[in-house]
Amino acid sequence: MNKEQLRMQMLAGIITESQYKATLNENLTSDEFEEIVDKHEEDATEESDDSDDIGRMVSERTQEEIQQKYPNITVNYVPSNKGRLYTAFDTNEEEIVAEYTV
Repeated sequence: MNKEQLRMQMLAGIITESQYKATLNENLTSDEFEEIVDKHEEDATEESDDSDDIGRMVSERTQEEIQQKYPNITVNYVPSNKGRLYTAFDTNEEEIVAEYTV
C-alpha cells in the first residue's frame, strides 16, 4: 500500500492516526539507507581497491542487513560516472524508495 492509500484510509477512519504514523515509520528512510551503505562502503574499501568489487560487496552486505528489517526491499548497485550508485527498490510498491551515490 502506498502513502496516499494509507493516508486515505486514515482520513476515512479505517485506521487511526497513530496506526498511519507507525506504518509510515516501517518504511526504509533515505537517511537509514545512506547510513547502512556508508558502513559497508568503509569496510569494503579496506578490503579492495577495485570500484566494481567494492560496489558488489557493499550491495550484497547492504541487502543482507536491510532484508532482516525490510524484506520487500531489494538493493541494487550501478556503476556511474559520478561514483557508485546504490538504490533501494520496494518490490511491493514497485518504486525506488532511496538512492545514494558514493
